[in-house]
Amino acid sequence: MTNPDLPIPSNYNELLSVLNSTISEYNFIGTYERFEISLVVLSMIVGVSVQDVLFPYLNSRCGSNEKPSWLTDVMEGYLDSEDWIYHENGDFMLYEAVNRSLDLTIEKLGKETVLKRLKDFRRLIQIGTKAVGERGCGIPNLKGRFRYVNIEELPWFTNVTREDALFVKSLNH
Repeated sequence: MTNPDLPIPSNYNELLSVLNSTISEYNFIGTYERFEISLVVLSMIVGVSVQDVLFPYLNSRCGSNEKPSWLTDVMEGYLDSEDWIYHENGDFMLYEAVNRSLDLTIEKLGKETVLKRLKDFRRLIQIGTKAVGERGCGIPNLKGRFRYVNIEELPWFTNVTREDALFVKSLNH
């Protein structure tokens, strides 16, 4: 929480101007913390299948919001400090505006429709992740010559369960 005794930054109006300019120059901005739903909403805005916004397999934290092991208590303390929040006010304002815009877009598209597509998207990611069987997430082989193919055209897809294959087929029709 910011300290109300801190003065409004002298560049507050400048920050608002930059924020408004940034927001108006983009049709869509997503956030890392809401990565999956951001991709789903993007797919709906541009009118493509959720298969078109799948991401290649990553052997990483995969969207986890857990504290990374390298983040020390001292670093966390600084990131929670009034000084940091004060100096990064523009970033926080942009982040809040992007989240609000995402919420309004979800409302406009229909929350139930978005949540259904999010569920489908997550299932596709789960199918790809199971195919690799390691820590990580995403769709294996979704690069190079396979970058623009549907999931069922990938070399490992023949090994998925019948239920998963039927699910993918249902999305294509």
